[in-house]
This record gives sequence, structure tokens and C-alpha cells, in this order.
Amino acid sequence: MACSRAASPGCGRVVHSAGPLGHHELRESPSAAIELAENGYPLSEVRARLIARTEKIRKYPTTVRIYLPNGQAPKAGEIFRNPDLARTLKKLVEAEKENQSSGRHAALKAARDRFYKGDIAREFAAFSESNGGLSAIRTLPITPPRSRRRSPSTIAVTRFTRILLPVRALPS
Repeated sequence: MACSRAASPGCGRVVHSAGPLGHHELRESPSAAIELAENGYPLSEVRARLIARTEKIRKYPTTVRIYLPNGQAPKAGEIFRNPDLARTLKKLVEAEKENQSSGRHAALKAARDRFYKGDIAREFAAFSESNGGLSAIRTLPITPPRSRRRSPSTIAVTRFTRILLPVRALPS
């Protein structure tokens, strides 16, 4: 159950963001994330403390396995891996690749559909339902959430102009 341990419904935004404004194929976008999830990266002091203090991690065996390897919170500098996340992202890339012959838009839609309606959605919903959660397959979004495009703001600070990114893209 890769999805139940590695993603949330918002994870599909990776696919959505590769859509109309992008020009890369999906497999190019999460490649660094897949590599980091598989091979790991040194955990920062802040993240190590956060993992050690977060009691919810202990609630599910799946999160214990990822965040508390050997039953203990990892220390700063230890290599943190999340192979379940890597598997989930690879499934999205796989769906895109299998549908490449239909064109970029159709290939990205196939990846989104796999996340929101396919096997990843079913795994997520099954995990949630079996653990008392609210997400059932019928409650997952039929289409990915949409965001409005917003222009950055600018503000003059002394002789410099700061460009401020939009705080949050709200659903339209």
C-alpha cells in the first residue's frame, strides 16, 4: 500500500502542476524526489526533532516503519528514506509513459486519473477506511483541485523592489 503511507490527495498536484503551463514530461518533474525518497538524504536537526516529538507517527505501523526505523526516531545527519513515496511517484510516471502515444495532455490526465480514481486512490481510501479515517473512494475528488493563477506582488524597499509570491492559490 504505497499510497497510504506516502501520499495524500494533494500529492496529485505534482501531476496537475505539470499540466498546461509546463513543458516537461511528468517523469522529469519528480525524478529528484524519487531519487531522494529511494536513496535518502541526511535529516536536518529540525526534522529529526519534529519526528521525535510527533506522537501521531506512532499511531500507524506504516508511519512507524518509515519515520521510526529500528523503533527509534532518527537523529540529525542520519539518512532518511521513504521508499513508499518513491513507489507512488513512479506509478504516476508509469501511467504517463504508458499513455505517451496519445499526446502530452492525455498522458498527464492518465497519471492524474491513476492518482485520483485508480489504484492509488483505492489504496489510499482502503487504508483510510480501515483506520477510521474519513476518506472513502467516493469522497476523493473526481478531478484534481484547481488553483487560480495569481500574479506576484511587488513592493519597493529602499532602492530595491521585492517580488512577493502569492501566499496561496485558492480553489476556483
